[in-house]
Amino acid sequence: MATKENIALRLELENGVDEKGKPRFKTKSFSNVNKEVEDQALLRGAQSLAKLFDQPCKGILKIETVRLNTEA
Repeated sequence: MATKENIALRLELENGVDEKGKPRFKTKSFSNVNKEVEDQALLRGAQSLAKLFDQPCKGILKIETVRLNTEA
């Protein structure tokens, strides 16, 4: 049996370039997201959060922690 334990949201922000000219990234994570929120609502919320940062947002990830075996 699988049980959803935690949802987190991660923003990937562009953070300049390295010495070879390739983009560097940093992440900002938000944990304990409501498990009942639909993906479209999460996306809209993440897009709003991304506007608060100076760096451009290059990716948004939803991270689910799921317990596959409830016997502990």
